[in-house]
Amino acid sequence: MNSNKKLILAFSVFALASLSLPAAKLDESKLLLKDFDKLENFSGTNLETTSASEDLKSLSVDSTKTDGKPFVIIGTKAGLLKPGSDYTVRLKYKLSPSDFAKLPHMKLRVFSGTNQLLREYHMGASKPSSFVKLAFKTDEDDPNATVRIEGFGQFSGSISSFSIENGDGEKYYPAVAGAKPYEGDLGKLPTGSEDFEIQLPKPEKELVINAADFGLTEDATNAATIVNKALAKCKEVGASKLIIPKGKYKIFENAHISVSGFKDFTIDGQDSVFIARKNQTCNMHVENCERVKICNLHMDYDWDTEPLAAIVQITNINIDKGSNKTDIDVKFLDYDKYPMHGQNVRVANMENYDISAKAVGQEGGRSMGFGFSPDAKSPDVEWLSPNEMRIKCNWINTVAQKGAYYRLQHYYYGMGGVQTVSNKHLTLENMNIYSCKGHGLLVSGSQEYFQFINVKIAPPENSPKRVITCTADHLHFSRSKGHFKMIGCEFAYGSDDCINIHDLSAFGVKVDENVIELKAGSMPEVGDVVELRHGDYSPAKFKSEVVSITVTPDKKRYFYLKDKIPNPRFDGFVIFNRVYDSSHVIIRDCYFHSNRARGLLILASDITIENCKFVHNQMGALKFESGYTFNLWSEGFGVNNVLVKNCTFDTVNPQGVAYQGKVRDVFFGVYMRRDPSFEQTKYPVIRNVMFENNKFKNSFGTIALISSSDNIIFKNNTFENTTPRKKELPYRGAFYINHSTNTKIVNNTYIKSDLVKYPGIFVDEDTSKGIIFEGNTIVEK
Repeated sequence: MNSNKKLILAFSVFALASLSLPAAKLDESKLLLKDFDKLENFSGTNLETTSASEDLKSLSVDSTKTDGKPFVIIGTKAGLLKPGSDYTVRLKYKLSPSDFAKLPHMKLRVFSGTNQLLREYHMGASKPSSFVKLAFKTDEDDPNATVRIEGFGQFSGSISSFSIENGDGEKYYPAVAGAKPYEGDLGKLPTGSEDFEIQLPKPEKELVINAADFGLTEDATNAATIVNKALAKCKEVGASKLIIPKGKYKIFENAHISVSGFKDFTIDGQDSVFIARKNQTCNMHVENCERVKICNLHMDYDWDTEPLAAIVQITNINIDKGSNKTDIDVKFLDYDKYPMHGQNVRVANMENYDISAKAVGQEGGRSMGFGFSPDAKSPDVEWLSPNEMRIKCNWINTVAQKGAYYRLQHYYYGMGGVQTVSNKHLTLENMNIYSCKGHGLLVSGSQEYFQFINVKIAPPENSPKRVITCTADHLHFSRSKGHFKMIGCEFAYGSDDCINIHDLSAFGVKVDENVIELKAGSMPEVGDVVELRHGDYSPAKFKSEVVSITVTPDKKRYFYLKDKIPNPRFDGFVIFNRVYDSSHVIIRDCYFHSNRARGLLILASDITIENCKFVHNQMGALKFESGYTFNLWSEGFGVNNVLVKNCTFDTVNPQGVAYQGKVRDVFFGVYMRRDPSFEQTKYPVIRNVMFENNKFKNSFGTIALISSSDNIIFKNNTFENTTPRKKELPYRGAFYINHSTNTKIVNNTYIKSDLVKYPGIFVDEDTSKGIIFEGNTIVEK
């Protein structure tokens, strides 16, 4: 009996319904495997759950009668894939859950010969058929990498059109010297945000209160309490302004300056600096105000007593595999005696540090996070000398590198500089947050129509020990109602994104005709109107009012809608709370540099970014995205109508952080089910974004990775690369496009460089169409 007959007998035969998707574009000459007929190349099949069609072109999977534990559907045998080689897997699948709330799924996974996970693609519930394509590269010295399809939970489904081919599955189109300019129609051009007015205070009378009259002096240690007394008097008498005489004031108390419920009011700090040292609450909280201006007021932390971070060098690493522990010895380079010597100091994060650039982020650098939440347990420490400390990890730490430099920070989230909540027509002007614990600036609630003018988050000049400003994001939106201007600002040296603009979304599953069980993200409030999107972000064409909320003793969260919920096409629904919308943003003449993470995260619409500089943003300059997870966070309602104009990008993403396997300066795309994810969507949740007249210098990977999008335009930009990398990437200075329509890369100029081997675009033609790539020329310097 031949092997095919044996397989058919071992598997129960089934008739696979025809799949509606177009066939993937296979290059037969590159095929390594096609379908499931070469049995000698497969192993590990679970016969209890998996059966094959008679022609061995399809698999059927049914785990509905199992206990739902993970199982292998099918896998390739070790030795099939060659070391150091590029491959592409394609397949189509369907998956019907027994219980949507349990989120059953399949995963396409690539493992090294030592069983290390190299790539993963999550395949969730899918009412229509779904197409999967995953490119990967095997390690140079690994002849035993494998591809596996695994099942998780109880479901029925099918897999067809399976193939593995040599190569990365991309098509390259080059820029050329002397290219003729493109003069065709680009269609709809994004315009960015329309202008809008932020109203300044309009007091009926001028009445000024002086904080000094309430006991504010440089010797006082409870400056927040004193200023709050002055603010209470302002509210009592209807004052139009509070002035704070220029000085250095101490907030050595667990209190914040509270500006609440004011209207047509100004606080003038007269260039005063408030220095904090505390363990709770932000420095200033501004809430429910209208037409309020806060100006000429600065903030700092008490570095003489409690530095927020320091540059260290690892001098020794001792790994004890028997006890599963690692000791890491570090030396504080800028101190003979560290101010917190002898204390059990917190170690929250150690970020790889470029000693020459004096900023975090360098090629090949790896970081170590020990606990970002204030409640997270930190490793114990032991002081070896006044400026040497041992960090005791209760695990085998393989990331730490002897001799490497790190920025060791003692805090991450919590507290904060200035929190602004549900204000209208708020102005912050001429302010500098030299340093603080947590986010520098936080926006939340129903805040709308507000502006930051000449606001800086940057260390004092000539202060080499001041290696961090805010220990989290510089400016973080959790939600708002939009209309925000930011003019002439500088954000630098913080421990997370310079700006993160988004609204909180959520992910949930339908459990009754009008009930959603919330799996991740922000719970709406009663009376809020929510919009449901399918798991690929396509509209479910459904909005409804929340009528009640329930949280069970085991912390399951449910909300009830006024109307009947449609059936999902995928795992569940992405939930947009339409009460909020952080759109309509103008960012002009700003400087973003030397920070951890990204420059700007844009998860909103109607945005203009012009005349800005981005330099040494550790993980990339701009990220346009929305995303959801099953168990953590969900953010953004999509991106639409963005204009990026006359900006410069220099050495952004120096660390070489990759997404979808590609290093990039600018990212367009989504994360689905987990963050990050290789999964993208054909529905263009990122749309109508134009980059015009910008200059990109030293893009160490792609200029832009473009996915899940429609009508992304790059025109009249200049690309220059002069700095070599330790490991040059073949796609350096190019674009990578997948899951996109109507992308237009036109009339851009490459300054010729030996460092850029393939100027142009790489395209996944299985998932992209309508691309225009013309008029892109190469010139001598």
